[in-house]
Amino acid sequence: MINLVIGMMTPPVGVVLFVMSGITRVKMAALIRNVWPYVAVQYAVLILCLIFPGIVTWLPRALGY
Repeated sequence: MINLVIGMMTPPVGVVLFVMSGITRVKMAALIRNVWPYVAVQYAVLILCLIFPGIVTWLPRALGY
């Protein structure tokens, strides 16, 4: 899911960027410039989940799956 969100927020696909630009009437260049810090945080979370899979699997294990 994290990978999917990153793909939907980054150019060249950036479907979420097109939707947000249309709704807020903010130019695409300004939107892309302001979204990069959030994408960097998402990459950091993705790397943490890849290195430490226990972060992602602790809740299903706690629920008995």
